[in-house]
Amino acid sequence: MAALPSLKDKTMLLVKLMTYDRKDDDKLTEAFLTIVRDIYLNPSLCGTELTSKLEPAFLFGLRWKNSALRREFFEIFHQSMETTLFRRLFHLMGVQQWQSFSVRY
Repeated sequence: MAALPSLKDKTMLLVKLMTYDRKDDDKLTEAFLTIVRDIYLNPSLCGTELTSKLEPAFLFGLRWKNSALRREFFEIFHQSMETTLFRRLFHLMGVQQWQSFSVRY
């Protein structure tokens, strides 16, 4: 019986997949973003090393051209934040890592 890959192995694989340039293949990018979305929707993976390492891919999903998939990422993002204005601004300015957006407006 083959051993299943550990969470650390899965994390390393997905992080390596993030580094590949998928500009010419929208289907592949959407498949990858669907995996990222499913990971963020899984409550048992919330706050794990996997979600922290996939944060740049999650932020990429927030600007993806497919509006339906982008909306799903925004729903996840919205649910992860506090409801008061002060807390939202604090999260956006003080907690959220925006390095992956640094080359965009």
